[in-house]
Amino acid sequence: MPGRGEGRRTADGVPRPRRVGPLRLAEEEFTTLSAAAKREGPSVGAYVTSTALTVAQERLTPVPADWRA
Repeated sequence: MPGRGEGRRTADGVPRPRRVGPLRLAEEEFTTLSAAAKREGPSVGAYVTSTALTVAQERLTPVPADWRA
């Protein structure tokens, strides 16, 4: 039996001992995130985590919807 703090392996093998969440989403928000995650390949949780981390590291800057063509 795994010891406390141990869990499932991550896809990249890097331990993830910290948890942020759970997120509470409206149905429309979840549907939007699910569609985006499906295009990229990971689970919704992995997609949200990856995208949030990318924005926090300033490797991606969100653009308001009304600025898009």
